[in-house]
Amino acid sequence: MPHSNNAHGLVLGNLKQGLTDQEKKDAQTRVNTFVGSKATVAGSVVSLFDDGNQNPGDAVAAQVDLNIASSPAAHAELGTIEVFMKGDPAFIPGTVKHY
Repeated sequence: MPHSNNAHGLVLGNLKQGLTDQEKKDAQTRVNTFVGSKATVAGSVVSLFDDGNQNPGDAVAAQVDLNIASSPAAHAELGTIEVFMKGDPAFIPGTVKHY
């Protein structure tokens, strides 16, 4: 994803332990679909990765490039992605944050 002067950020959340590989992929797909539905998202990469060296384990990260300048509105857009992920039952409560 090329870098722009517009706002960008990262939303990261840890997945619950004991999920099947398919359930992990499904969580990634749900986040990717939601991020892709946002009109303010110019580009994004939603990754599922094994964070096996860290407790609690696997995570989903959404790297987002917005088509609006860095502002309170941009911060709020990242917040909507965070809220969506917090509402997904695959994520461990309290682990989803945006940066």
